Parts: sequence; C-alpha cells; structure tokens
Amino acid sequence: VALRNRIVRSLLNKRVREDVDGDLNWTGEPAPQVLIAEDDEMSRDLLVRRVSRAGYQVAEAVNGKEAIEKLSEGNFDLVLLDIMMPEMSGHQVLEDIKNDDALKNTMIIMLSALDDQENIEKCLRMGAEDYITKPFNSLILKSRILSCMQTKRIQDEERNQNGLQ
Repeated sequence: VALRNRIVRSLLNKRVREDVDGDLNWTGEPAPQVLIAEDDEMSRDLLVRRVSRAGYQVAEAVNGKEAIEKLSEGNFDLVLLDIMMPEMSGHQVLEDIKNDDALKNTMIIMLSALDDQENIEKCLRMGAEDYITKPFNSLILKSRILSCMQTKRIQDEERNQNGLQ
C-alpha cells in the first residue's frame, strides 16, 4: 500500500509540476476548501497562513471532534489532519471520514511528528492520501496539497461523468 501510494504520488507530483510550470499555488476557480485540524495553536496558525497564501479557502478545527462537526456542516475538498489531538485522535477522525458516505471522497493529508513506517502505513491503509512529518517543509506541503487537489478534480470529473457522487 505504501509503495503504491508513493508511486502514484510521484507520478502525480511530476504531472502537477508540469501543469503548473513551477508555481505551486492554486490558481483555478473556485478555490478548494481546506480544513486544518490541528490542536497546537502555533502550528495551526502557520498552516492557515501558508495554505491561505497558496490560494485555498481555509477553515480551522482545534480538535478531532470539532473537525468532524465542521466536515458535516461544510463542503471540504481536503483535510490537513494532525494525528495527536484531544477529543478524538487523527486516526479516529480519518476512520470516521472514510466510513461516512457523504465524506469519504474528502482528501486527507495526515500531519504528525511521528515518522515511523508503521504509523505512516497505518494511515495510508486507512485511506489517507498522504502523510507529512513535522516540522514540514513549506514547498513539500504546497506540492502535496496541489497534487491532492489535482487528483480530486480528476476523480470528481470521473464521478460526474459516471453519474456517481
């Protein structure tokens, strides 16, 4: 699973780099909706600033429970999801999202200081699109978000053509 995801991500990142010709900011309309679920205020503020400047609409959640509430109220394209949070862990939130028919197509990028292979593989097996370790590199963060949004756009178009939701 991890190898497959890395290969797909590499191919998509190459395609994204070719598509945007070096610009990793979102330039399409409408701007994708991104939910940042992070309990650490400094990390959350940094993520909000960087993701907003990259051209995305951003909402915040301070814990897993609030993330689920906001997801059920809004229409988000991507969640940047911290693993270690109060109320509900990122693993629990990820599981709830992927088990909910209304939310299962939401892209998820896990964020964590945990960089062990077992944890990364667990998140990818559970349905996360990507996994970024903290402290994160801004360029990597932007490229992976853009890659997810390009993938989501293609998947949404295929679902629309096939009459699926």
